Amino acid sequence: MKLQHFGFSEEVVAFFKRYYVELSDCVVFINSEKVFPDGRVILSPDCNLVIASGDLGTATGYKNIYVFNSFVELISFCHFKPHAMNRSIFIVWGYLSKEIPSFCSKSKFVLAFEKSLTGRLSDIRFACILKNNEQPRIYLENGIVTVVAGKYKASMYAELASLSRFCKLSGMGRRNVRTLKPKGAGSYFELILKI
Repeated sequence: MKLQHFGFSEEVVAFFKRYYVELSDCVVFINSEKVFPDGRVILSPDCNLVIASGDLGTATGYKNIYVFNSFVELISFCHFKPHAMNRSIFIVWGYLSKEIPSFCSKSKFVLAFEKSLTGRLSDIRFACILKNNEQPRIYLENGIVTVVAGKYKASMYAELASLSRFCKLSGMGRRNVRTLKPKGAGSYFELILKI
């Protein structure tokens, strides 16, 4: 199966060519994630993969650090925003990842997790780990999400849970983190599938 099957641009395919293998029935990415012709994706939930557009060295000199929950989300994002492939660092940070690469601690992050509750909670988890250097405890009971991250704690309705709301309710600052969600779909890969 070819990655172009989904309509990815030649520029994106060429940029990421060394990070995947095309098999007869699927595409397998470097983090063991798989995508099939019908759009099914098997994620690698504990992946922590860093890709730089150029020499990694240190995070200085890079415009942004974009964070995604999957490799297919990363390449889908780059299809719609090819300028991001210039002077950027990309992190594929699985749902079960516990650490953020240490070279990044003072950089600007753009969290591009999907619009689902899981994606919004990933935004909160990543920001909490970045701020407190430890895993937050997240509870979901009767439609209420409670997040406890060190001295920061907040409860909110699950459908309204977001990093912005958590920061307002808990008092946790987020000056080096922002979120970016796709318009018109729940994820960037869903946008690709609509092409």
